[in-house]
This record gives sequence, C-alpha cells and structure tokens, in this order.
Amino acid sequence: MALSLQTIAQKHSIGLKSGINWANANTGDLIKNTSGRKGLNAGLSYRYRINNNINAGAEMLYSQKGFQTDLNYVDADGNAATIDMEFNYDYLSLPLKVGFEKGNTISTFVNIGVVPSILLHAETLTPAIIGLAEASTVDVTENVAQFDFAGLAEFGVNFQLPGSFALSTSVAYQHSFTTVTTSEYFRGQRINHYGLSLSLGVNYLF
Repeated sequence: MALSLQTIAQKHSIGLKSGINWANANTGDLIKNTSGRKGLNAGLSYRYRINNNINAGAEMLYSQKGFQTDLNYVDADGNAATIDMEFNYDYLSLPLKVGFEKGNTISTFVNIGVVPSILLHAETLTPAIIGLAEASTVDVTENVAQFDFAGLAEFGVNFQLPGSFALSTSVAYQHSFTTVTTSEYFRGQRINHYGLSLSLGVNYLF
C-alpha cells in the first residue's frame, strides 16, 4: 500500500529510453514494392501525472526511418538480377502524448499523440553492380523535406521499483501526415513514413 501511495504522489518522471524502429513508407505509384528499415530510436522522456489515471508527456528522440526497394537490372552476362536500394532518413523527433494509465505497482497505459520531427540526415545507398557500377552513397539531406509530422498510438506497461525508479516497455505505431518529397526530391510524388517501434526505458519519479 505504501508503494502505491508513493507512486500516486509522484507526479513527475524523467527517463532514458531506447529501442528499435521497424520503419517503412507509403510510396503510392512511385515504388510498387518496399521493405522496411530496422533502425534505432533513443533519447529522453518526461511524463506528468495529471491525476490517478491521466498522463501527459513529451520525449526527445533520435529516430532512424526509411525503406528499401528492389532495383532490377541486367548484369554483364545478360542475366536479370536484383539489388536492394536503401533510402535512409534520420530525425530528431519530439513526441507529444496524452494517455490513460491503470494500476499501481504494475500499470498499463495507452497513449495517443503527435510527433513533429526535424530531419538530421538523409541518404540513398546503392550497392555495387559487378562489372557495371560501384557502390554509392548519395547525401540527399538538402533535398528532402526538413520537417515531418506524424500521428502516434502507443501501448505499454510500467513496473514500479522500490524507491523512486520505474521500468517501462512499450510498442508504438506512427504514420506521417507529411511527405518527404520536395520539388527537388521525387517532385509531384508522396512518400509517407510509417512503422512500429519497441522501446524499453528507465524512469526517475519525483
């Protein structure tokens, strides 16, 4: 009981979190088949307990997104072949969330929110084609949209530890409302990020 009352009394928490993104993109008619990029998400989190069940929070995360697609070509011997071309986008993301939480020592939570993100780096990677071309990495940071805005839905579990610490784990889905394309990058097309992230965090409550 003392642990439960302590948890309720502690309205603020700050923490560190890290996890994996399974990212992909909706590309419309531009690219028919895409596969995902497995990337990192990591950073800082803050949460404010409005009452026993309602929380609001913000995070600052480094987040890797992107996708891959097959590039078909004919090799030096005249045979059809395929390579994987990668489109990578790295962001500073600032998720803003509000949600419902139930439980004390072990609690579950559901959040919804928005995720404004600032582009840090973008590149296109093409592997070597034996006998035809060398591997290349093209920096497209200046050409890609510099800002992304997404919606978020998240489910997770908090584990209260003795003292003022807690562990948390969560899975979240994001889908971008904005496109990464510009007049200099796939003009007239739309590329929208989406994907799942799995995170683990440690929080200090006060």
